[in-house]
Amino acid sequence: RRASSALPSRPGLTLTNSSSACAAPAVKEQVKVCTSAMEACTGAEGICVLTEWDEFKSLDWEAIYETMAKPAMVFDGRGILDADKLRAIGFKVFSIGKGINL
Repeated sequence: RRASSALPSRPGLTLTNSSSACAAPAVKEQVKVCTSAMEACTGAEGICVLTEWDEFKSLDWEAIYETMAKPAMVFDGRGILDADKLRAIGFKVFSIGKGINL
């Protein structure tokens, strides 16, 4: 069984009284598994990208932003996303290794 970098983050989310949804096909327990990133993000206040998978680079971030609660936040734990582009859409963004620039 493959380990996922998303699983260790789950206990912290539970402590903050939040729910979790996941679009990572490798994760099938402890969280609601969604069929797409769009489904996982709908109604969410924040997104944590915890993998380097290329599919996260090419998501329709404008459409995702429209489905989210505001203010919509993105935490890029792998530094793979274009933070400036996300900010231009309206996201509050924190990218690991790049400091806080919400």
